[in-house]
Amino acid sequence: MSMRRFTDFDFGITGLMDTFHIDWVMEGDALHALNEYLWSELNPKEVVLLRRDASTLLSSLTCQEIETLWLKSIAGSFPFGGVIGSGRDWMRMIIDQCDAWLSGKPEPQLSTGDLYDGLEERDAVLLLIDEMSEAGALPAIEQGEYPPVSTVLTECARRCTPDLAFRFLIRMVLRSGVRLTAEQYGPLLRQAEAFSYGEFLMANLRECAVDLDSSES
Repeated sequence: MSMRRFTDFDFGITGLMDTFHIDWVMEGDALHALNEYLWSELNPKEVVLLRRDASTLLSSLTCQEIETLWLKSIAGSFPFGGVIGSGRDWMRMIIDQCDAWLSGKPEPQLSTGDLYDGLEERDAVLLLIDEMSEAGALPAIEQGEYPPVSTVLTECARRCTPDLAFRFLIRMVLRSGVRLTAEQYGPLLRQAEAFSYGEFLMANLRECAVDLDSSES
């Protein structure tokens, strides 16, 4: 797979998650943050892929599974159960806002690379989920609160797409604070290359790895 995506940065639902940083609640509510992300000059491809991810999650996962992926992939807190409602309600809100943004605009042309779900990469992604879980590189879940993160990621890879599950995995490894060895980082990088991700999507993860320079020399 050598087809290039339209951006070197994160995209879709995982791209939106950067908006929900540790202090996002100081700037307004969740709908305000979403609409700030969906600013008027945003690349329409970003909006289409965000809607695509939200639709996939809504049609494939339970409320608890969606909430687990969201809460363990963002830096800040999030008010599920309040005005936002459930994880599925939040996905519906994202879809509605994307539809409003796209209304009346020309439909962007997405390439095969932009739409690559990596179905043939499913086994490799499932293996990486297991390896990161065994390495303690996934965020912990308070007992009884939500399903185990590794279980939800596995279901995402199986019932959504391997691409979407792997993007969640990258974010969770970053959030865990675990320092990856070169042997752990290498397979993640190779998988990112198989998905044709841009350099900036993986840049932060590389900073979490130790002794890369010495192992590459």
